Amino acid sequence: MGLGLVTEAYQPMDARGRALPPRYVVKPVSVQSVLPWYDQALGFKLFMAAEESGVLESELPAAVVRAVHRELQGLAASTEANYAKAWRRWAAFCEFSRLCPLPAVTTSVLAWIVEDLATTIAASQMQPYLSAVNKAHEHLECARPAVGPRVKATRKSVEGDSKKLVVEARRIRVSADAVADALDLAVNEDDVSDHLVRCTAAVVVDSVCCSRGDTGVGIREGDIQLREDRGVVIRLRDHKGEVKQDGLTGQERVLVFEPDAVVGLHELLSRWERVKRVTGVQAEVGVSSYYVMAGEANSSKWKQSKMNDFLHTVLAVQGVTAPAGFSYSYHSLRKMAASSMASIGVSDQRIMMLGRWKNMASANKSYIDPACADTYGCYRLFGHLLPAADRLVGVAKVPADVTRW
Repeated sequence: MGLGLVTEAYQPMDARGRALPPRYVVKPVSVQSVLPWYDQALGFKLFMAAEESGVLESELPAAVVRAVHRELQGLAASTEANYAKAWRRWAAFCEFSRLCPLPAVTTSVLAWIVEDLATTIAASQMQPYLSAVNKAHEHLECARPAVGPRVKATRKSVEGDSKKLVVEARRIRVSADAVADALDLAVNEDDVSDHLVRCTAAVVVDSVCCSRGDTGVGIREGDIQLREDRGVVIRLRDHKGEVKQDGLTGQERVLVFEPDAVVGLHELLSRWERVKRVTGVQAEVGVSSYYVMAGEANSSKWKQSKMNDFLHTVLAVQGVTAPAGFSYSYHSLRKMAASSMASIGVSDQRIMMLGRWKNMASANKSYIDPACADTYGCYRLFGHLLPAADRLVGVAKVPADVTRW
């Protein structure tokens, strides 16, 4: 539908009638979406807008039509793609079972859980599929059918009776000592390859920031700044649950590492930036990945699997392999960070803020390993988060122990 999409420039004014200078640039709203129910929801919203305004749909102002599109596009692109996939599965089940997908009733959702989802998805992992159904109903202002005690009880019953046919390797935390040793190797050894320096920089930054893999590879050229006093400033974007933006929004999380807070961090990143200069990397500020090498294209589109590649390269050089039945992935770094901080006594508040957890229950359930010992690597990477009186400086490194680049 293209109603009212002619551009109309409105000029905001202050109380004295003077034009207000713009402070933000908002990308024009798209009129397309991968959501399968988008056109249906758009038609409904425009109909309601016309009813409320007392005009025909064709007479709706352009600003109103754009606002309707904007309302329906508050999801991150990855979430839209996942919801579209989930909806197609829901619609296929409803067609086969002769059920109405929209609007749906809770009983239909329960049948979907039992007869379809339970065969391929763990009960604890069904929420994205249920959320897709709920979101479609929200967009059409219908009651959400995939919530409530009936849904909760059904999922609990399925969880109790389910047995996985193939048990996949369980992801576990990487040792903080392995990351600290990799940092020393990449900084102090002359014959380290450029690729290993790049991989180590990505792994160490992801570790000390306690970030997710997609956030780590989402760091772009210009997001890391090395201060003259050897401090490091890191800007993090592409957080889970946020709408990804091509440009800066001013709401990105920024971490400022004081000089030698993590001994060797400045030297490692200095060496990586030297590699980029020597090899002629043409990185575009704000677009290219901070970790891009010469000849690599579309680095701004890298997924978290790229962090897996970085991590596996680093661990291979260290001779570290996961035990049988277990695996290391980008999430192993986040588990390591949370476990290391907890083991040395970093405050719950700091752990939650660094890991972006709303409460410690979430961190304890999925990330913190209570068996993690307070080893050298824990203090090396996270000791700076402790009160000065509690830091074991002698256990970590001192600036004289690392090579300057």
